[in-house]
Amino acid sequence: PKNWCQQGADTSPILFNMNRINPDAPLLITCGELDCAAAIESGFQNAVSIPLGDQNLQWCNECKDWLDQFDDIILCPDNDESGQKFLEKAVSALHLNKETNGKYRDCRIVKIPHSVKIDDGSGGEKEKKLKDLNEYLFYMGKDAALDLICCASYTPIQSIVDLSDVKAVNYEEKDGVKFGLKPLDESIMRLFFGTLTVVSGKPGAGKSSLLGQLMCHTMDQGYNAWMFSGELPNDMSKGWLNSIFAGPRNAREKPSRHGNVYYSVPGSIVCQIDRHYRGHWWIYKDGMDNTLESIVKSMGDAVNRYAVKLLILDNFMCIDTSAGDDELRSQTDTIKRLVRFAREYQVAVVLVCHPRKFDQGTQIGIYDIAGSSNIVNLAHRTIALRRVTDDDRENAARLSERKQALLQYDVIATVVKDRMFGRQNIDIGIYYDAQSRRFYTSSEEYDHHYSWDSQDYQDVLEAPKLAELEADEAAVYGPRQAG
Repeated sequence: PKNWCQQGADTSPILFNMNRINPDAPLLITCGELDCAAAIESGFQNAVSIPLGDQNLQWCNECKDWLDQFDDIILCPDNDESGQKFLEKAVSALHLNKETNGKYRDCRIVKIPHSVKIDDGSGGEKEKKLKDLNEYLFYMGKDAALDLICCASYTPIQSIVDLSDVKAVNYEEKDGVKFGLKPLDESIMRLFFGTLTVVSGKPGAGKSSLLGQLMCHTMDQGYNAWMFSGELPNDMSKGWLNSIFAGPRNAREKPSRHGNVYYSVPGSIVCQIDRHYRGHWWIYKDGMDNTLESIVKSMGDAVNRYAVKLLILDNFMCIDTSAGDDELRSQTDTIKRLVRFAREYQVAVVLVCHPRKFDQGTQIGIYDIAGSSNIVNLAHRTIALRRVTDDDRENAARLSERKQALLQYDVIATVVKDRMFGRQNIDIGIYYDAQSRRFYTSSEEYDHHYSWDSQDYQDVLEAPKLAELEADEAAVYGPRQAG
C-alpha cells in the first residue's frame, strides 16, 4: 500500500539511483528513497534504495550482475521488526561472505540507534525514538549521519567466536549436583549443569536406588528435580523416594501376610516429606505418551515453569524414539538431542541405558552399553554399576589386591568415561542398605538427615556393615589404638 506503479510502466525491480553509482566505492543499500536521499545529503553519494518495500527481494536477482561489481556493500535497514526481517533475508540473498569475481566480499550493517535525546524546548531533554536514517539525519544532523554510515560494522559470522572472548571453564566454579557419596563426588566433583550422564548396569545393580538418592540430594542442595520412570509406576517411585528420605531411623520393618519382610515409612513421616518438598519434585505422569517428543516437551515445560535442574530418564528402552528401520541412527539422534537440551537449558540430564549381555562378574566397559556406540561417545559421562556377588568373592584369589579390596562392598560404581576430566575406568566401592534403599560409604552417609527432618540428633547411627568390617579387622589385627 505504500508503493504505486504507473499503469503500463516497466516495473522491473531495480535499485533507485543505481545509474549514478561508482562501482569502485562502497555501496550503501537503504530501505527507502528518503533514506537514500538522507545519505546523499549527509555526504555519502554512493547510495541506492530498494523498490517495492523491504520484504520484496526481487531486486537481488534482477541486479545480481550489477551488485557483483562491489567489494564492499553496506546495508541500512529500518529500525523496526520489518527492517530486521529485511536484514536477515538480504544477508542470505546477497550471498554474504562469498567469493565474488575472485575477491572476498563482506557486508557491513548501519545500526540506527533506537532513540536519541533531543531538546524538549524548555531547556531540558526528552527521548525521541527513531525509525530510520532519515529521522536520524533530521534530529542529529549531517555529520552524525555520515559518521553512522562510515562506522557500519561487519556482519558477524554466526558459526564462529573469537577464542579471546571465550571464558575457559573452571570446574571449581561450575555448578551442578552431587550424589552425596564422598568417594564418587570426589572423583567426578559434580554432575555439571549442561551435561548428559549415562548410567548403566544389569537389573538389580541399584540404578534406580542411586538415581533416587541423587534426586533426594539434589533437592537438599536447593534445586528442583524431574523424573521419567518408564518401568516403575508413579506410586512405586514415590515409595522408593520416601524410603531414601526417611532413612534407617524412620523406616519400619513389617512382616507381610505371606511371611516376607518389607520396610515401610510411617504416614506421619510421609506427610512431613510431602509438605517439605511440595513444588520441588516432579514425575512424568503414568499413562502419558512415552514418545521422545512428548517427554522432551515435558522436560522443557518443567525447566521453564518450575526451574528444574536435574532430569532423570529411567530408562532409554522405555522411550519411543520412532526408530523406524534405522534404530541406531535414531538412538544417536536422541542422544544428540538430550545433549543439546542439557546445554541449552543448563541442566543436568541423566539417562539410564541397559548394558549388553556380558559374563557375570565382568566390568562394564565403554562398548558394553546396548545400542549405538554413540550413546557413550556423545555423553559427557558414563557410570556403570555392578553388584558384588558371592561368586565374585569366592574367585577373589585371581584378582589384583586393589580389585579384591572392592569385594567388601555391595556394589562397584565404575566411572567408565569422564570427558570432563579425561579419565576412565575408575572403580568406587559403595554399600547398600535395603531398609532405607540408601547407598553409603560412611556412617554419616548411612545416617544422613535430609532437610525435611528438623529433629536434632545427638548421635550418628553406625552403619551395620561398617561395624561388621571393623569387628573383622579387630579380630585379625586387634582393637584400633588412639592416634
